Amino acid sequence: MNRLSKTVLASIVVPYLMIHSSIAIGQVPSISPPTDNTADKGGTKVFPVRIENGDMAKPIEISQWSDGDRHSLNDLKGKTVVLHFWGTWCGPCIATIPVWKRLEEKYSREEVVFIGIHTAGTGMDDVRAFMKKHNWEHLTGIDEGVAIADSVTFRRYGISAVNQIVVVNAEGAVTYNGGKPTQSAGPVEIARQLGVKGPGEESTEQEAQDGGIAIMTHMYDKEIEAALRSAKIGN
Repeated sequence: MNRLSKTVLASIVVPYLMIHSSIAIGQVPSISPPTDNTADKGGTKVFPVRIENGDMAKPIEISQWSDGDRHSLNDLKGKTVVLHFWGTWCGPCIATIPVWKRLEEKYSREEVVFIGIHTAGTGMDDVRAFMKKHNWEHLTGIDEGVAIADSVTFRRYGISAVNQIVVVNAEGAVTYNGGKPTQSAGPVEIARQLGVKGPGEESTEQEAQDGGIAIMTHMYDKEIEAALRSAKIGN
């Protein structure tokens, strides 16, 4: 695999494999939870500890929504919610837009809601123009805060880099919060199962990109399926 192909594949698969610093933190100010129990400007405590699988989801703090409406996780009880933490300036986020298009199409008839949480400090006009350019209808809210590093919802969920997801089941419990996949094999095995190029294989740039998108779609798909199952078991 040539250097460019490795870069393309890594930019798509690496965000899912807990190696975020190589693709995101080095590009922008680090987004990390505070070390004390300070409160955000709305008076809500900013949680200093990463929300773990099984914990109840915390409120999302959004300054503006792409559809001009208002949304909250409480309003979405009974549905599985996928929170996608991203930014228009993030190269891997752009590379993985096909992942979200595929997943949103697959679950369009299911009780699954996809919500983008964009880092603070970007205007909604820029976000809408970006999504129009990429023909991407992705409900997105701009996080509260004045700059990337103090994005409130990112900090509340312990999200330290962009292009990560949090999955919340219909009962409001977090079933997945970034990092290593819990419901699927590793990327090499998944690539073999799907018949696509995986990490370490010789490939063209296009093969690397297609392989990375297929692998990441599969991984996220499994996490969403697990959230749907967990709610049914709970009932």
